[in-house]
Amino acid sequence: MRHFSIVLTVATIATAMVLPNWPENAGTWAQSVYTYPDSDFSIAFPGPPDVDAHAPQNDDAPGSWTYLVKENGISFSVRIDQYPKSIRVPDPTPFTYQLLLRGHAVETSSRLVSTGPVLLGKKPALQGVFASSNGGTELRRVLMVGHRVYQVSYSTEGPADPGQGAAFLDSFKLSY
Repeated sequence: MRHFSIVLTVATIATAMVLPNWPENAGTWAQSVYTYPDSDFSIAFPGPPDVDAHAPQNDDAPGSWTYLVKENGISFSVRIDQYPKSIRVPDPTPFTYQLLLRGHAVETSSRLVSTGPVLLGKKPALQGVFASSNGGTELRRVLMVGHRVYQVSYSTEGPADPGQGAAFLDSFKLSY
């Protein structure tokens, strides 16, 4: 049951942050695309991510994967939570996405500043902008596909440049 509550409270995306010298050469950065066939996605991380994987043992078990790069006070993250196939998952509606974003705000003690519709992996998703009490900013996008919840985030410890966060978030592609 612990894995199910995580779905409503995980994923961190940050926007409006200043990334020192990133990406100075967008072409070079964009070539750092990492593909994860087991998790059905690829994304352009600024370097090799740390991976924390808890693959399901069978179709009736939950699973989770976290891919994280931290550098110069900036975090780039992809979080995937997988529900067991035997349970009914909520429909991927704006209301469900709002619940996921609000749960993240509670979990991180941050304030959900705004939300808006976006595409994530060419699918309709919802983006939230969060502000932390220490001046940090986070952009987070949430998407549900089948029994999986994808959360992609970009966060900084201070003010941010939304364009730089969007470059990372927009590089997310589903492989199906």
